[in-house]
Amino acid sequence: MKIGSYTLAQISDQHFLSDFDCKHDDNRLGEWLSKYAYDEDLKDLSRVWILAKEEQPGVPVGYFSLSDHQLLSSEVQKKYRTGISKTRAHPARLLGKFAVDYREQKSNVSNILMAAVFLTYLNANEYSAARFLVLHTQKPRLVEYYQRFGFVKFESNYEGSSLLISTENIKTYLSEAGLYEED
Repeated sequence: MKIGSYTLAQISDQHFLSDFDCKHDDNRLGEWLSKYAYDEDLKDLSRVWILAKEEQPGVPVGYFSLSDHQLLSSEVQKKYRTGISKTRAHPARLLGKFAVDYREQKSNVSNILMAAVFLTYLNANEYSAARFLVLHTQKPRLVEYYQRFGFVKFESNYEGSSLLISTENIKTYLSEAGLYEED
């Protein structure tokens, strides 16, 4: 997938992962990318996507992972449950990892990466339904960061903060960015 001057591709052995560094938390997300991401993807535990500059498609400037998830009805705000049984679980996708290389953090790569997350989510929704994109974070400063993309907090059993964005709000976000048109 091409987004502006960037390409998005599923992780492969053609990606140079060892130099990725996000400069946060002792580069835990960079270490995960270089040591575990390819295996996670091969074992179908999560799907890992690499964002790279078009002229350097093997060098990640950012990455994210998605996997299937579900929310209990009790975790979903009432406005999102209208017409759906209180006992029904809600299909979702989990944004498990999301990181931008430190060399790109002053640019708009994080916005492009989140647009890529949303586009990938909608593409997956053509094959397997999900009502929400969910993420969890233990870092309070990241709550505000994700809220600027339209995520809202919700109560869950996760230690830390849980956020979600509905499929409809993803479509609205991408439409306003000129990246999505309803068929």
